[in-house]
Amino acid sequence: MPAHALARLQRAATPELAAALGAAAARELEEETGLSLGRPPALAGLDFLCRAETPAALSIRFNARFFAAPAELVSGGIAGSGELEGVDWYLLEPLLQMKVPLVTRQVLEQLQIWIGLDDAERAQRKVPVFRSPNWEAE
Repeated sequence: MPAHALARLQRAATPELAAALGAAAARELEEETGLSLGRPPALAGLDFLCRAETPAALSIRFNARFFAAPAELVSGGIAGSGELEGVDWYLLEPLLQMKVPLVTRQVLEQLQIWIGLDDAERAQRKVPVFRSPNWEAE
């Protein structure tokens, strides 16, 4: 994982957890979609995109980290495990026009921003954290 991505993860996680999060993201990618970053996973291109937390007042909570990687680093074919519905390749613009949950829309919009950045800009950006209904920089 690039040094900037690992450093950003370590702002809200121990070094051990930060390193494990990239490996977990690669494992989940393969388990849920059939797509792979290789074996062992090639994490060098994996970037920490954003984080989302549910408000403390809600009974069901999550603190999710989202990652992005260039498509050329991924191999395999779409083969969902059955846990997720509609696993497929989607164009971002039409997807943003669909009715999707708020946090999904917020993460997709962060992905759209990330896609428009070059490597240097990606390395310099602060990680946005969605704490409904707002984004904060971490």
